[in-house]
Amino acid sequence: FLNNANRSWEIALEGAQDEQSAARRDLASLHAQRCLDLSQVPPAEREDTALESSIMLLDIFNRIPMPDVVDMPDATEVSEQALESWQIPGTPFALTQVTKGPQEGQWLFSSDVVSRIPELYRVTRELPLNTDAVIEDGYLLYSSVGGSLMPNELLLALPGWAQRHFLGQTVWQWLSGIVLIALTISLAVWVIRLGRPRVEISETGTVRFFLGPLLLMLISYGSLYILDAQLNFTGAVLSFLRIFLLAVYYLAATWLAVRVIALIGMGVKRSRRLRQEAIDLDLVDTLTFFASVLVSVIILASGAATMGLPLAGVLTGLGVGGIAVALAAQNTLENLLGGFTLFLDRPVRVGDYCKFGGKEGTVERIGLRSTRVR
Repeated sequence: FLNNANRSWEIALEGAQDEQSAARRDLASLHAQRCLDLSQVPPAEREDTALESSIMLLDIFNRIPMPDVVDMPDATEVSEQALESWQIPGTPFALTQVTKGPQEGQWLFSSDVVSRIPELYRVTRELPLNTDAVIEDGYLLYSSVGGSLMPNELLLALPGWAQRHFLGQTVWQWLSGIVLIALTISLAVWVIRLGRPRVEISETGTVRFFLGPLLLMLISYGSLYILDAQLNFTGAVLSFLRIFLLAVYYLAATWLAVRVIALIGMGVKRSRRLRQEAIDLDLVDTLTFFASVLVSVIILASGAATMGLPLAGVLTGLGVGGIAVALAAQNTLENLLGGFTLFLDRPVRVGDYCKFGGKEGTVERIGLRSTRVR
């Protein structure tokens, strides 16, 4: 870890701008990041957490005494003592051997250590620097720069107050982020109004029918890219903004999927073959509704997993909630099942004259919850 992390900074501090140097720097940094157990980090945050944690961990090691290599257990001692973890003497850092997955057999900084790195960084950053350190405070430098659209020359030209750190970010990052978020919210409100559902869709209105959710997905993803890759927000602030914008993105994706299914249903209902069969029209509405619900659950569950929400707990909660709803709405469910029976068996059709109990009349409409007879 130390060799690759230091090598990455050495290449970066050389100031070379060519692609070969950038590739060597990134490769060394990637090797350092692979020494961290990120199995407990949500997939959406894994890349940023790996980079930021590796930088902070090097800063920590640059300020604490490190053990001699001869004091570390070698392969023979690991085998003889059946070691599965080893704590660096005098430190809270533990190395554990991965027992499953693509990194099985490797020794990594444990997931518990990874979760504590930001706290340990704050505790040790004021300690004196070791004499062999390559860089004084790599994380402070990293969190102060921007992406390719924010050149260092521009940032260095900013007044001193704009480069000061406040709650983990520089003032210029906060100001830029506030402007971006305000613009994002304004555009999102406009898009939602633009994409209000319409009962009928003409050929010229189909694009507008999908424009709302598509624009909302683009706005949320674009804002996240700017905050992360260009303004370079880090830490807990970036995690909060990422969860919020990803939630908007997956909700917009759900909105888009529901509208696609609705458009398909409308197209089927306009088919000349179905216009004479009102029961078929009701069946299309029913299938469209259930397809929308199923696709929405799949998209939202995928989004929850990406953001690190406990998917098993969410599904369990939905199952318990579904049972409660079923018990509270038994009569409604009986009507729904009866409606499906009419759809599938077709004992009567719209327009048929029928008699049931002591009543008789003409069937005007067959729905899921009720059938209208005049």
